[in-house]
Amino acid sequence: MDRVFAFLTSAGLRCFLGICLTSMMCPPLFAQKKNALLMRDTLTGKDTLLIGKQFIPASPEKRQYLLEVELTPPKKVTFTPKEISFFREDGTDYRSFTLRWEGKEQPVFLPRVFFQPEDRLAIYRFIDPQKQKHYYYRFAEGELLPLAVTDSTGNVQSALTDYLLKFPVAQSDKRLQRYIRRMKPTPTSYKRRHRICSSGNLNYLPRFRWGVLAGIGFPSVELTWDDDLGRILSSDIGRQTQWYAGAFANVPLGQRGFSVHTEVTFSKVSVSLRGVTYEGKDVAYNRTMLYIPFSFRYTLVPLHSNFLPYIQAGPVLNIAIAGDMKSHIDKPDENGYIVYSPVEIEKLNRLVPALSVAIGIEMKIQNNHSLFFDIRYLTDLKDDIHFFQTSGWYLTISYNL
Repeated sequence: MDRVFAFLTSAGLRCFLGICLTSMMCPPLFAQKKNALLMRDTLTGKDTLLIGKQFIPASPEKRQYLLEVELTPPKKVTFTPKEISFFREDGTDYRSFTLRWEGKEQPVFLPRVFFQPEDRLAIYRFIDPQKQKHYYYRFAEGELLPLAVTDSTGNVQSALTDYLLKFPVAQSDKRLQRYIRRMKPTPTSYKRRHRICSSGNLNYLPRFRWGVLAGIGFPSVELTWDDDLGRILSSDIGRQTQWYAGAFANVPLGQRGFSVHTEVTFSKVSVSLRGVTYEGKDVAYNRTMLYIPFSFRYTLVPLHSNFLPYIQAGPVLNIAIAGDMKSHIDKPDENGYIVYSPVEIEKLNRLVPALSVAIGIEMKIQNNHSLFFDIRYLTDLKDDIHFFQTSGWYLTISYNL
């Protein structure tokens, strides 16, 4: 027991417990969101850390040159970049630098707009007197360098282009190389390309794709008939087999997997009915049409796989190219003879809006080509002439060229 008591009361253990408690109660400065600043003491050479102080609001341009702090209200103190090496305001870190601008060196506060922990890459923003944004970068505590550089042909590009081209995935894929070389000298453009290089996942690479498709549908056709006497007859005609083919285009919206997917497909529906009204009319319905869906698609691109599930939904324009509805009646007269009435022909609605939802999977077979399999449900939102309405399931296979 004496040894245990001596151990518990030792100075080393007390120091260790103190460090643990301090770590739990006081998170690191960079993990805090409170305002903080690090003042330079020119006399002692030491830095003083102040946390939780109230900063006087200022515009981004003005904040680059001074920081007003409310120490003891109503006392206000103004600091310049020469007096403060670092401060944090509303979760944004500012560093003091000596920036050379228009041939002159001037001390400024630059906000850090991007930070890459693995190699300690930071990008800072500077706003010039004309309110134009300029970006600078540095690795760790190295030299601050402009992000925009001019190549031998006079084109402005990002200074981090060569850095990203050294990643293994970039060296092995020409599409990614072209994408990196088109990088703009902005943090957003860099982050998009670094996400691909650091993860090695080429599914993040946004690509415009187009191709061909074909499929088969099993829609059900329902007829609600309003005859001349105002009587309504509803008839479920049943499921019809419908083939279709066409082309598609897929336009990416960034690299998070969202895209706009549109198609143009050719299809035809033919239905014949006998005695569907109270008068016993026979009806033939024919429609040759183009389906043009405008869908928003989400693909699960974070999966580092050759099989990517996706969902999509959106409106569909059902445009009639040709077609009509013909009807006639044959019934005996008072003498028992069959009398055929003239065939009545009615034109179809030119445009019938519809809605489509789908779930599918993309299967990559080559770097530039994929097969898409999906099952979709489509329903008319507006009935065609005399209330012909189709809705049902469709199976589609697509191939991007």
